[in-house]
Amino acid sequence: MANGTQNGSRQSHTRGGSSDALLAAIVDSSQDAIISKDLDGTVTSWNKAAEKMFGYAAQEALGRPIMLIIPPERLHEEVEIMVQIGRGERIEHFETQRKHKDGRLVDVALTISPVKDDSGRVIGASKVARNISDQKRNAELRGLLAAIVDSSDDAIISKDLNSIITSWNFGAERIFGYKSEEVIGRPIWMLFPPDRIEEERQILGRIKRGERVDHFETLRMRKDGSLVEISLTISPIFDANGRVVGASKIARDISERRRSERAMQVVRMELEHANRQLKDFAGELESRVLQKTREVEASRQDWEAFGYSVSHDARGHLRTIMNFTAMLQQQLRNKLSSEEKDYFDRIERAAERMRLMIDGVLAFTKVVQTDIQLRPVSVDEVVASIVEGNADLQSPAVRLQILEPLGQVLADPAGLYQCLANLLTNAAKYVPQDTAPTIVVRTESRGDFLRIWVEDNGIGIPEEEQAHLFQMFQRLNNARHYEGTGLGLAIVKRAAERMGGRVGVQSRPGQGSQFWIELKQPERTR
Repeated sequence: MANGTQNGSRQSHTRGGSSDALLAAIVDSSQDAIISKDLDGTVTSWNKAAEKMFGYAAQEALGRPIMLIIPPERLHEEVEIMVQIGRGERIEHFETQRKHKDGRLVDVALTISPVKDDSGRVIGASKVARNISDQKRNAELRGLLAAIVDSSDDAIISKDLNSIITSWNFGAERIFGYKSEEVIGRPIWMLFPPDRIEEERQILGRIKRGERVDHFETLRMRKDGSLVEISLTISPIFDANGRVVGASKIARDISERRRSERAMQVVRMELEHANRQLKDFAGELESRVLQKTREVEASRQDWEAFGYSVSHDARGHLRTIMNFTAMLQQQLRNKLSSEEKDYFDRIERAAERMRLMIDGVLAFTKVVQTDIQLRPVSVDEVVASIVEGNADLQSPAVRLQILEPLGQVLADPAGLYQCLANLLTNAAKYVPQDTAPTIVVRTESRGDFLRIWVEDNGIGIPEEEQAHLFQMFQRLNNARHYEGTGLGLAIVKRAAERMGGRVGVQSRPGQGSQFWIELKQPERTR
C-alpha cells in the first residue's frame, strides 16, 4: 500500500495479477478509512471510506501532506507516531481526533503499521482510521444518564422479570434506607407491606405486556419497618430484539405532599367555616343596622348607644376574623390552591366592606354628636386642601376645574371639609369605565347663602332615586359594581343641616350629576 493509490484508478505494485485486484477491492470497500503515506508524511493512498470520513476526494489528498487532516494542536502526535513507525513498531487503537474538510473534528481510533520494502526497510506507513464519534457520544450519554440517575432525589430501581433487583441508586438508599449491596440480587418484595404484595403481580403482568404504569400511588416499607407514601412510574426494559427483559421503577416520596394535602383539607374546611361565620355576621350586622336605623329615624337620642355598640362589638368581631385570616395566609404562604385563595379574597373583601360600613357609621355618629362652631371659612382653601391630600383628585387621574374665587361661608371647618371631600371623591369615582373623570367646582351667591356646586361627567342618577339619595344606606341601582356603603351622602346632608344649610342634586342617567351645598355667607361677603 506504500507504493500505490486506492481510488479505483491505480493499484498497488507490490503484488501482481488477481491478488492486487482482490486487495484493491477489499481496501476500497472497507468501512474504515485506509490511508498510506511515505516517511515524509505525504499521502500515497486514500480509499473511499477516507473520502467519506474526512471529506476530501482522493485527487485532493494524494500527494499532499498528512497534516491536511491533523488539527494544529495535535501535530506533535504525528511526530511521535513517525518515530515509532521508523523503529518498525505498530500502534494499535490510538484514540484521537482528526479534521474534516469542513473544519469539524472527527473522533477516530487509529491502527498504524509500518510499510516495508522487500529488503525489510521501512518506507512508509499505513493507517486504518475508524470513526468512533457515535461510540464516544454514546459513552458520554451513558455517563451522563448514570450521573443523572445517581444524583436523582427519586428512587430509580431496575428489576428482572423474576422481580429481582438489578440496580439501586442513591435516591433509593435515601428513601428506603438500604445500601445497594443490601438489595441488589434480592427480590423487590422486601419493600412491600404484606397487604400490598398483590400489587407486584398485577404490575409485573402489565410490564410483561409492554405496558407502562404512570403515577401509581401506594405504600412501601423502609428498612426500619416504617411505611412511606410513594408515587411509582414503572416502564418495561427491552432487549435489542424488542423483548421485555425487566422493568425500571421511579419512586417519588410523596409523604410531605400528602401531609400538606391533608393539612390543606383542614384549612379549607376552616376557611369555609370562617366564610359562613362572616356571612352570618354580615347578615346579622345588616339586620341590626337596618333595625337601628329605623329606631334612629324615630328617636335620634338612641343613636349614640347604637354607634357605641357598632364601634365595639362589630369592630371586635371584625378584628378577630381579619387577624385569623392574616395568620392563616402567613402559615400557608404559597401552598394555597386557586379555590382557597378565592376564599381568602372573599373574606378580605367582605371584611373590608364591613370596615368601611363601621367607619361610615362612626363618621355619621361623629357628625350628629360633635359640637360645632360656625365661623367664616374659605371654600377655596378647603377645596385646595382636599385636592392636595388626595392623588385621585389630581392630574392626570382627573381633569379638575376650579372657578375661583369660590368665596366664604359660615361653617365648621371639619364639617365643610367632610362634605366637600365626599362630593369630590364621589365625582371622581362614579364615572363609566374607560372614562377620565372631569370635575368642575364653582359657586353662586343666592341671597344670604352661597351655593357650592360640584359637577361631574359620571353615570348620572335616575330621577326616581334622587328623593332617597341622601338617606342612610341608599345605593344607586346603576352603581352596584362601585365600592360604597351608602353613608357618604347621608353624612353630607346631616353635616350641612347642622351648619344651617341644605343639599341637593340635579342629574340624568348618562349625563353626569351636579351636587350642591348651600351655606350662609358671612356678612361682609354678601
